[in-house]
Amino acid sequence: MILDGVGYADTLIQEAIGLEEAGQVHEALVLYERVIDLAEDDEPLADALTRKAGALGTLGRRAASLAVCDELIERFAARPWLASYARYYKAAAAREDAKPHEALALLDELVEDAHEPLLAEALLLKALTLGDLRRAGEALALYDEIAVADERVSVRALAWKIELLNEVARPREAVALARHAIARFDGASDPDVRRHLASVHLQLGLGLEAVRDWPGALAAYEGMLAAFPAGETPDTDAQREWAELRHAALRTMRWVDVHRGWLGAGAAALLIFTVVVGTGRRRDRERRPVAIRLRQGAERGR
Repeated sequence: MILDGVGYADTLIQEAIGLEEAGQVHEALVLYERVIDLAEDDEPLADALTRKAGALGTLGRRAASLAVCDELIERFAARPWLASYARYYKAAAAREDAKPHEALALLDELVEDAHEPLLAEALLLKALTLGDLRRAGEALALYDEIAVADERVSVRALAWKIELLNEVARPREAVALARHAIARFDGASDPDVRRHLASVHLQLGLGLEAVRDWPGALAAYEGMLAAFPAGETPDTDAQREWAELRHAALRTMRWVDVHRGWLGAGAAALLIFTVVVGTGRRRDRERRPVAIRLRQGAERGR
């Protein structure tokens, strides 16, 4: 079979994708470079450049990856949808570098051109960035819009909304929404859904702690530990560790409260303070940035 230029480029790209999935990222880069050298049409060229940027990111070559993104954006200024993923990568990097205004500007441009599945990802990143800027009302409204419009990412939108509600001291709303999300996604087997559902269980416990429902918070942490066995994924293991820590802290605080009389008020207060501060610091260490997991090429068919 004789392939035309576009067909040959697509064949090379598919081969390179297979190599990446097998962990042979350097070998995949060689094929992406070949497509870049040979491509005569914009779409396979943009696809190869986009995937090259992603592969460089996988190898930890962040500066080189972002340089390719800049090249994409400049080269396809007249056809911006071909550089949509490059703009997404740059926005995520700007947020990671604590430049939320720069990230937001890139995302506002991106949502004008992006199609699914990138559009939902861009809106989620925009909501996170609005939260960084303390524009919680806008972020919460955007999470609602995403959760209703896109079933694929609704659990993530709900999980991140619940976390933001707790962060802005609206725990009763967080608790109500967490219970709704748990009921809605109970029994889910998809690993990505389960990862975010574990977070919802955890946020339910934190919200119940905030409204001083200690038995409810203990039950929430116990429910999370029962629903997500150790070893399921590294993410859920990290969340299990935090749930175990909070559960132990609450049990200690309840014991101190019961025995406050013979401990003395000062000793009891000091022990509670030590427990709360220690678990708070642990939580700060476990907060992690959003990973850039999109690996598709340039958007086509425009």
